[in-house]
Amino acid sequence: METTENALDHAGTRPAPVGPPLPAETSKAPWGPNAVGLIAFLFGPIAGAWVVAISLRRMGHQQSAGRFVPLALVAAAVECAILAIWIPLPLNPFVGLGAEFAFLFIFPAFMKKQFSKWQAAHPGTVPSNGWNAIGKGLLGALAFIAIYFLAFAAVAAVLIIRHSSRSWYPQ
Repeated sequence: METTENALDHAGTRPAPVGPPLPAETSKAPWGPNAVGLIAFLFGPIAGAWVVAISLRRMGHQQSAGRFVPLALVAAAVECAILAIWIPLPLNPFVGLGAEFAFLFIFPAFMKKQFSKWQAAHPGTVPSNGWNAIGKGLLGALAFIAIYFLAFAAVAAVLIIRHSSRSWYPQ
C-alpha cells in the first residue's frame, strides 16, 4: 500500500516533486495545530496555508506541503469571488467572519494526524511558538488582499463585458 506521499493523483501521474526541506527548516520544530488555526483565523486562509505547508515540510511531508498551498490559493480566490458577487454588501462582514471561524478549525485538521505522528517520534521536542508565525501571517494577509482585488477586478471585467453589448445611450 502506498503512502500519501507516494500516491498517484487522479490523472494517474505523480505530482511534481517538491524539494527537500531547507536546512533552516529541518532544525526547527513545526507549529502546532492550535497555532496554525489562530494564524488562519487572524490573518486569513493564505497565511494559514503557508504556516501549514511550512509545518508539513518541517515534519518531512514535502508532497503534502506542495499540494496544500495551491489548494488554499484556489479556495481564497473562490471565497473572494463569492464575497464580491453573490453576497449582499451588508452581509459581507458576517460571511467573512464566519469563514475566518471556519479556518480556525479547518486548517488544524489538515495537519493534526501528521503532527501527532511527529510528536510521538519526537517526545522531548516542543512545537514552535506561534508568535514566530506572525510574519508569515502578515505576508499571507497581504497576499489575500491582493487576491481579493484581482478576483474583484476579474468579476468586474466580466460584468462590464457582459453589459457592454447593451447600448449605454438611449436610441
